[in-house]
Formats: sequence, C-alpha cells, structure tokens
Amino acid sequence: MIRWWIFKRLCSTLSAAGWSRFGLSVCIAVVTLIPSNAAPDVPGGDKVHHVLAFMALTLPSAAFYPKALLRVVLAAAFYAGLIEVIQPFVGRSGETGDFLADLLGIAIGAIIGLLLHWGSGCLFMLRRQRD
Repeated sequence: MIRWWIFKRLCSTLSAAGWSRFGLSVCIAVVTLIPSNAAPDVPGGDKVHHVLAFMALTLPSAAFYPKALLRVVLAAAFYAGLIEVIQPFVGRSGETGDFLADLLGIAIGAIIGLLLHWGSGCLFMLRRQRD
C-alpha cells in the first residue's frame, strides 16, 4: 500500500522533463557501470561519450525549465563524481579525465539549452509583435 502511494506520488510530481532526466540518468548509470569487458565497442572516444551523455542530461532542463538549472547542474555534477567513485568497485577505472569530460558536457548542455530557451523566447516575441 505504501509503495503504491509513493509510486503514485512520484508519477504525479515528475514532469516530462523530470522523467526524461530520470531515464537518461538510469541509462548513463547502466552504460558507465557495466564492467569494461562487457561494454560494447562503440565508435568514438570515451571522453566524447561522457560529454554527450551529460550534455543530453542537462540540455532539456536548460531549454524547458531554466529556473531549475542550478539544481540540475549541481545534481549532475554530483552524479558524475559518484559514478567515478563507484566505477572501481565494478571493474572499471574511475578517472579524473572522465569527470572533467562530464563537467564539460554539463556546461555545454546548459549553455546550448539556455540559448535555445532564450532564442525561442525572442522568436515568440517577434512573432507577437508582427501579429
């Protein structure tokens, strides 16, 4: 009974952006915490994957709800550090370079998302002025 209440509460409070962040966070955890011998060989460098993953994590929040961006950036940075701390316990190596790539991805995602947010606002205002 209590579990159902918690699930119902989560479903009602999380927005689409919240669910997308949650889903991306789970995907990032799975991909970064599987043992390196079981990881699929994907083209591109390891650092590029880190940048892209954390950019995808922060960009939607910056674009659609910039008021929460500071919390999302801090949570994503904490999450990135936590992953690097956990990795040695699952047969991977935690690297400072990976953490820095994660932070770069967070920054790029936040900047692009804010530019998209402000750009869409400017376009909306221009459209309103013409009508």
